[in-house]
Amino acid sequence: MHPFNAPRPPQLTWLLGCAGLIPFVSGALGIWLTPLGWRPLVLTALLDYAAVILAFMGAIHWGLAMRGEQDDLRARMQLGLSVIPPLLGWAAISFGMPVVLAIPIFLFCFVALYLADLRAELYDDIIARTRQTDLTVPSFVRHTDDSTWWYYSRTVEGLDYPIHCRLAAHDPDTIPNVTEAPDGEEVVLDENQLAQGRSFFALGVCDVSPDGRRLAWSEDLSGNERYHLRA
Repeated sequence: MHPFNAPRPPQLTWLLGCAGLIPFVSGALGIWLTPLGWRPLVLTALLDYAAVILAFMGAIHWGLAMRGEQDDLRARMQLGLSVIPPLLGWAAISFGMPVVLAIPIFLFCFVALYLADLRAELYDDIIARTRQTDLTVPSFVRHTDDSTWWYYSRTVEGLDYPIHCRLAAHDPDTIPNVTEAPDGEEVVLDENQLAQGRSFFALGVCDVSPDGRRLAWSEDLSGNERYHLRA
């Protein structure tokens, strides 16, 4: 199989794609060039082929959705795109909708699938250009019980949100190497667990109590910028 990250499709794929356009081009020309008595047959064949292509494109989105995680919102969107446009095409054909209604339905479905593909391409391009593994500079904190800690957050490739951690500080002048989780690291707050199963999540403030034993944070679960305080 051809790899998904190829910069361009192989020549055979390109040729087969062009061959798939033949019915569209010939049908569009046939509507104008064939005798009047044949034009309804040509238009019917063109719409039937359009419904087949919608089902084909829907199958592509179904396969892509199957590669996603269960809680991935993009995967759910692709599942909808894999079924709804083909169903609309089937309805336009099966119920004998007037041409003035069937053609806009097909155009809407094709445009929706194209925009979804364009959005996915832009998303993948942004992900490819974004550094997914990152680390904040550890910050030294001394609590009221005289315990000392390094506080920092880490982003991990494949995860959408940072993980907030701390590490016991033995020397305030030596910043530890926490590129990978060191021995003794404690996870203070994992935003990925808080966001699991939610369509939206944004962290507001996140702070540890002066004695270092309690944590308070605020979260927005709807996108309306109204944060709820948790502890």
